[in-house]
This record gives sequence, structure tokens and C-alpha cells, in this order.
Amino acid sequence: MLASVDPTAATVAMMSAGRGTAILAGVIALLGIAIGAATLNRTSRADDPGNLLRWTFAAPVLGAFAVVLGTVVVATADGGVGTGNGLAGGVVAIVLGLTAAGLGGLALRRTRSRRTG
Repeated sequence: MLASVDPTAATVAMMSAGRGTAILAGVIALLGIAIGAATLNRTSRADDPGNLLRWTFAAPVLGAFAVVLGTVVVATADGGVGTGNGLAGGVVAIVLGLTAAGLGGLALRRTRSRRTG
């Protein structure tokens, strides 16, 4: 039995809007994870948490932005996984964005508890 091929599916070489947005969301989420991990590592040994607090806010914001972008990609994808609409990338961006937000939130809590007492 022959499988039908969707003529609107993006080829490997094509960059669809969904793919581009999913890649952008994934990069933003990875940046948020890197900032969250770095600030989480530095909260235990920072002498002046004031400057660190500014960077700590960046991770949850970037994570939330990646989750929103990933959700838009998932909600607007026409086909399933493998059609080139960025559905799988959107799901990965959501997971990575939630990870970035969690790391940033944990670092933020540690930074604030260190400042207060």
C-alpha cells in the first residue's frame, strides 16, 4: 500500500515559518537554561547578590517567552510531527522553556533568601 504524500509539507531544505519560530524558541529557552544554571551556581558563593539578581530575572522571563512561542507553534501547526511545520520543535521549546523558568525561579528564590537573611 502506498502512503499518500502531503504536497504542502516542507522539504528538508525548506525553512517554514513554524520551523523558524520553533528554532528561535528553542534557542531562547537554551539561553534561559544557561543563565538559570549559571545564576543558580553563583547564588551560593556571590558576595554581592545585587548584580546577580538582575541576571536571575532573565531566566524565567526567557523561559516564559520560549513557552509562549512554542505554544503558538504547536497551536498553529497544520500537520503532525514530520511535516515540516515545527510541531516537534515547538514541543521541545515548551519543555526547555519550562526548564529555564524552573531553574531561574529556583535561583531567584535562593538569591532573595540570601538577601533577606
